[in-house]
Amino acid sequence: MRPSILYIFTDQQSGDAMSAAGNPYLHTPAMDRIAAAGVRFERAHTSFPLCVPARMSMFTGRMPHELGVNVNCKQSEMSPLAPMLGRLMADSGYESHYVGKWHLTVPEEMREVHGFTKTLGLGSRGGPDSSKADEAVEFLRRQHDRPFFLVVSFVNPHDCCELARGEELRMGTIPAAPSDMEDLPPLPPNHGIPEGEPDLYRRFQQANPRVGRAINWDEEQTRKYRWGYNRLVEMVDSDIGRILDALEKSGQAENTLVIFSSDHG
Repeated sequence: MRPSILYIFTDQQSGDAMSAAGNPYLHTPAMDRIAAAGVRFERAHTSFPLCVPARMSMFTGRMPHELGVNVNCKQSEMSPLAPMLGRLMADSGYESHYVGKWHLTVPEEMREVHGFTKTLGLGSRGGPDSSKADEAVEFLRRQHDRPFFLVVSFVNPHDCCELARGEELRMGTIPAAPSDMEDLPPLPPNHGIPEGEPDLYRRFQQANPRVGRAINWDEEQTRKYRWGYNRLVEMVDSDIGRILDALEKSGQAENTLVIFSSDHG
């Protein structure tokens, strides 16, 4: 019997943002659980550092420039230049279902193209991540007369953008960062401006203060931000744990391939 496939991915999660990757500044038991039961790829790279191009690449197997998608563009009526993963799986006899954030150029209505029985939830981000987990759990509790391909697309740790801008977090609150520097993660190895970096990056930040808010942060602000980012990763990890528990309880775990990834870091 062909295995079912559970494909879970987060948004803007760095490859080292898991305790399974040796990061001591956060705790991700659900992600670690997936890593311990399978294979972890340490040299994986995203095709693009923006959501829509990266996601279109993930779901077509083509590079973004081949698809003509190089910005976070809105949905269009144009079909991609390659078959989409959900369509290929549906045509192969799978129950192809999508839960969560969409952010693809193909509108939900074009199911003949993307192939998913898709549920968007509330708003373009698919509602709270906890609701995405609820829906995935409900799907796994159902009886399935054929193998399924279930995609669960979470938002966090994407709330790091709102965190950097001092805005309200969309997926739920996190505690305030500790004031003691010893309780904060260190600066990343590449924190400093590298020698020979083109000045275009800094000019762009200065011209777009909402995007380049962190340009004048001191060490404490940066480390507090990294502390908050880790809490956002832990938040989505707890939702992933609920899905894995539901898969175990459903009796389908032994015949289900679980894949975990992120659209970009």
